[in-house]
Amino acid sequence: MLTNIELICLHSAYTTSHVSTHKQMKLKFTTSKVLKFEKPIDDKNQIFYWDTDTLGLSVRVTQNENRSYIFQGRASGKSLRITIGDVNVWSLDDARKKSRQFQ
Repeated sequence: MLTNIELICLHSAYTTSHVSTHKQMKLKFTTSKVLKFEKPIDDKNQIFYWDTDTLGLSVRVTQNENRSYIFQGRASGKSLRITIGDVNVWSLDDARKKSRQFQ
């Protein structure tokens, strides 16, 4: 059985290779980029964009274009995903700091 991280990686690889509007899923976050991330297409409920500067930090964008900073990692052999907060409330620097605390 695949873990959540493996499933997300598989989803990212599929989306990256098959959907032209989401060519780059891993990139260096900036505040302006985070606010412009595209919502998922088709029947997908959410899409994740991963920061290349901070391990485990992502932005989840939902169909209704809500954007949240998310930390994803492993603890005691189990995958976990923690919502840090809304990108309109949390600064990118603060989200990076919080993500590093969770590592």
